[in-house]
Amino acid sequence: MGLVEKALKEIDHRTSNNYQTVIALILGQAKAATDAGVKEALQQVADRIRAIANASRRLAVASESLEQVRIAEHLQDLCDEIQKGLARPGVHLECAYDDLVLGADVTVCVSILVNELVTNALKHAFPDGRQGSIRVSLRTGESGLALKVEDDGIGMKSAGRSRGTGLGTRLVETFTKQLRARHEVTSDAAGTRHLIRIPR
Repeated sequence: MGLVEKALKEIDHRTSNNYQTVIALILGQAKAATDAGVKEALQQVADRIRAIANASRRLAVASESLEQVRIAEHLQDLCDEIQKGLARPGVHLECAYDDLVLGADVTVCVSILVNELVTNALKHAFPDGRQGSIRVSLRTGESGLALKVEDDGIGMKSAGRSRGTGLGTRLVETFTKQLRARHEVTSDAAGTRHLIRIPR
């Protein structure tokens, strides 16, 4: 085992332990909370931290160095785990990625964006047993990267949702800004489409 691999494994081990400690503390507070709204909010925070922890873990596993990551395999593993965790009969997750090598910081941001947008679609776009698909793609072009998360669900208006000010929305906005990217959303009865343009 080389020095880089040893360093990655050590970082992964220490980081995972730290994340698990924080998650355990938050879930303990959620269990003790008597207010249903507080309990749900703490559970959502724990879920988001778990998603970031999983992204960091995959980063360490997929990295060939401390700074560069092959994004296609990394994101495919992420989508597979999301689909298993939020499995819905009749809802298919389709993924397509260019074979790119990206920096670690960009990879973590993209991972969180994909996690939030796909999870949100699985939870809200297909109510009452509705069937459909969610498509995730990351493509490269002259001006940079284009990350798309699209579904053919009922749309935000029909689901009683807007772009909102919830935790998920704030996380998407935060990581989009961190990437200096532009987030475009369209939603109608044919579904919801997110396009995040990430400059080079």
